Amino acid sequence: MRAEELLESILATSPMVRAASIYPGSGEPVYRPRGGADPRRAGGEYWEEAVVNPTLIDLLRRTGAARHEGLDYLLVRYRDGWLLLLPFEHGHAAIAFEPTADPIPTVPTLRQLCEHHGFGFAVVSWDRG
Repeated sequence: MRAEELLESILATSPMVRAASIYPGSGEPVYRPRGGADPRRAGGEYWEEAVVNPTLIDLLRRTGAARHEGLDYLLVRYRDGWLLLLPFEHGHAAIAFEPTADPIPTVPTLRQLCEHHGFGFAVVSWDRG
């Protein structure tokens, strides 16, 4: 499965990556914590990946399109770390980082991995009229 291979590649990019998940836009999200992570978190990951993150991405894509600027990625700071969301044409990747990480320099590498595994970035435009 492409998603499983992509998750392995993402986890291998840095020891600062705590977990990764792929939501292909339909079907089930695929979640992979780094070895030894708490597997109980996976249940909550379903709702985050299938409902919350797609909604955030959709809202920000619409805003970016309306401003003619687009959406490149979304970075969220939680108390226990960072969450990087990379939108695809029909879904997204979510990469959780340790709190001391700097996720921004990893964006180009992670985007290349996603594209290599068949999850391409989509530019959304919207013409006001």
